[in-house]
Amino acid sequence: MGTDVRDETRNATSLLESNLMAAAKDLRNETRKATRTLERNLMAAVNEIYKRITALEQVLGWYRAGNYNLYKVFTERANYTESLENCEKYGARLAVDGIIDATILRDLIDNLINSTDYGTYVGLDDRAKEGTFMWLSGKPLIAGEVRWNSGEPNDDLGGGQDCAYIRAEAWNFDDHYCETKLNYICEKMA
Repeated sequence: MGTDVRDETRNATSLLESNLMAAAKDLRNETRKATRTLERNLMAAVNEIYKRITALEQVLGWYRAGNYNLYKVFTERANYTESLENCEKYGARLAVDGIIDATILRDLIDNLINSTDYGTYVGLDDRAKEGTFMWLSGKPLIAGEVRWNSGEPNDDLGGGQDCAYIRAEAWNFDDHYCETKLNYICEKMA
């Protein structure tokens, strides 16, 4: 009789362990499924938020380029210093990254700058040291990084042209007097 009780206890314990293991496996599978569903739903929500933000940016006149930075051309002409200050008011700076990258620059010219009929300041100047153009990011201009207009930069053959801009008629770069009022393009980092 004692053996029967032990056998029944062993069988009941084994059955209980088997049921618990099956329940734990089912719980793991259900947790994985719920996690995947949650991840999909979260990604869909993030994508929807991104679409709405992009639409709002466009309404406000900002353009999101392929580098995910935002750009806006301002046609209320300003000198270079005013352009710097105006960009800062928007939490931005005169464009640098989108200007250095030739693909992004082409995109910006096609979608923003091309619609203007006047030169556009970018974040490049040689105000600190004549002849050494520096990006606002602090990096020096590398030879061939931008396409200068023929004979440029020339500092007007006498001095004083320290601020770079994109010429409206050729979309090449030129140096100009920083006091000259031009369009300007601001860049917000992604």
